Amino acid sequence: MINKIIGILILTALLSCGARKVDFSKSSSNTKTDSSIVIKTDGTYVKDNNVFVNESIDEIEYTPINSLKPMEVCGKTFKNVIIKSKKIKKTSVDKTKSTTKISSVKKLNVKREDKKDSFDKHIKKETNYWMYLWFLIPIVIIWLLEKYGKIIFPFLNYFK
Repeated sequence: MINKIIGILILTALLSCGARKVDFSKSSSNTKTDSSIVIKTDGTYVKDNNVFVNESIDEIEYTPINSLKPMEVCGKTFKNVIIKSKKIKKTSVDKTKSTTKISSVKKLNVKREDKKDSFDKHIKKETNYWMYLWFLIPIVIIWLLEKYGKIIFPFLNYFK
């Protein structure tokens, strides 16, 4: 009888503990990218020149008042001379147009490698209904003491 009681107590102690399940998942992914890009550029460039040049020249004439006397102009002496200086206004226009065509090709190589590691841990804790068995243990102990208590513990006969 005592063996049965001890067996029941051990069995309830073992079954009442909660259990959890743990799920591990490891994943790694490698991504390699090799690509080649060709960039072609065509262009036409037009250059317009609109250049206006204004040129002005003044004409001055030096005449002596008395042709018998020498005349002095800018530190130089002249006799019986008429000096003429011209002033000309000239406008020149430069309207040239140049066209150039440019074509270029660029090749671009791209190499890229990505590495991604992930670690996930999922814990599943299920409800354990065996823990309610602990509420039955005092009832079972009281019932066992009522039925077998006088046999196991003879001093209980004096309390009635």
